[in-house]
Amino acid sequence: MGKRRGAVVVAACLLAACSGSKSTSSTPNASGATTSTTAAAAPRGCGTYKDNKGGVLRTFCDGSAKVQATAGGKTYTVNGGTCDLLGGYFNLNAGVVSGPDFKGSKPDYVGLLLPTKAGPFARATATVTVGGTGYALVENTGTHDSKSGEIHGTSYGDKVKVDVTFTC
Repeated sequence: MGKRRGAVVVAACLLAACSGSKSTSSTPNASGATTSTTAAAAPRGCGTYKDNKGGVLRTFCDGSAKVQATAGGKTYTVNGGTCDLLGGYFNLNAGVVSGPDFKGSKPDYVGLLLPTKAGPFARATATVTVGGTGYALVENTGTHDSKSGEIHGTSYGDKVKVDVTFTC
């Protein structure tokens, strides 16, 4: 992948309402205990999608990054992502990037462009698609180093609170 391609993938996701892969969700029940279920929005595993086929633009399924995203009160896990320093950014991509031609519920995807310098940041580029819904986190804050991080924000438009943690 070229130096700028990782940055372009995340930017393209913000414009194309992208998404990604395997996911599980957990929701607190009436007693406050958390139960986990496999999300219906991800009927196939990440590795079953192919780049440039059926509305899929790119897959990030074979890496070691693990992402946990909470949106709308549900928690999702996306595994197999990649972390790179490319194009002047710390890039995290996990899941399946799908475009407007994708049919059905969008697979899970998390794409982050963070400053290369470790530590706190604000207003990074972040797109999260989980449970079939895409979120562009225009207003956000977080912190990261070369192996892990977190970002917290509110989605553009519908103002859903989204929290993401990751390890590379």
